[in-house]
Order: sequence, then structure tokens, then C-alpha cells
Amino acid sequence: MKNFAKFVYAVFCVMFVWWVNLKFTHYGIEGWYNNVEKTIITPPNIVFPIVWTILYVLLIASFYLVLKNADKKQMIKANNWFWAQIVLQALWTFLFFAKGYIALAFVAIIILDFAVYKMLNVFKTIHKTSAYMSYTLYWWLIFASLINLSYIYSVGTVIKF
Repeated sequence: MKNFAKFVYAVFCVMFVWWVNLKFTHYGIEGWYNNVEKTIITPPNIVFPIVWTILYVLLIASFYLVLKNADKKQMIKANNWFWAQIVLQALWTFLFFAKGYIALAFVAIIILDFAVYKMLNVFKTIHKTSAYMSYTLYWWLIFASLINLSYIYSVGTVIKF
């Protein structure tokens, strides 16, 4: 039963950020995002829900494996980095999509990249497979950082900074 509670917690954490990000993204897509020309490296809109679904499923499994295998000290550290990246995901989505602050969003996503990197290092010390599953998130965020940067250069001052 103890492991079931950890699984529910992992699902709740990821579903919470998924829901928050979905709301912010929808707001942006209905607003400024659909009114700007997409950069050459921006995938079609249909790619994003597919990729994020895969990433979030992997993140649930990854976080659950960490919770299941960590001692108390490791769990606190893993949980802190996990929540840091969740909060930063929501912040980036809010800044980029909901507000259109693409330059400020770029700063947030660079910090998010760092937080996910730190989270991966903690996960790796607890359960290597867990870390490997989360590398997909890390590399997708690096790509998203490049997309974000490309909007700064292509959109310029049309979007608020």
C-alpha cells in the first residue's frame, strides 16, 4: 500500500503541472501564438500534445521509481528538485504562452533546463533507469529552449519583453 501512495503522489504531481500548463498553453494559442509566423524549427502544433503526453508518462514512471527506491534523505532531495522543475515548467508556460513574454520565458527555460539537469543527477544516484527515462524531458527542453530563442529573433519586439 505504501508504494501505491507513492504512485498516486507521482501521478498527482505530474497531472497537476500538466493541467496548469494546458490552461496556460490554451490561453496563448487562442491569443498571440496563433497570430505569429512560426519559426523554421517549430514543429507543427499536433506534435506538442503527443510529445508532452509521452514525456509526462515517462516522468510519472521515473518519479515513482525514485520515490519507491529512495531513502528519506534522497527522497527529500529528489522531491525538491522535482517540484522545482514542475514550478519552473508552469512559470515558463505562463510567461511564454499566457503572457507572450518570450525573452523572459527564455530566461525561465534556461533555469528550468538547469533544474531538470540537477533532478536527473539526483535521480541517477537513486535509480539509474529513472534518470534515463527523464533524459527525454531534458533533451526536449533543450530543443524547446532553442525554439524559444528562435522566437526572440524572429518575432522581435512584436511580442512583449
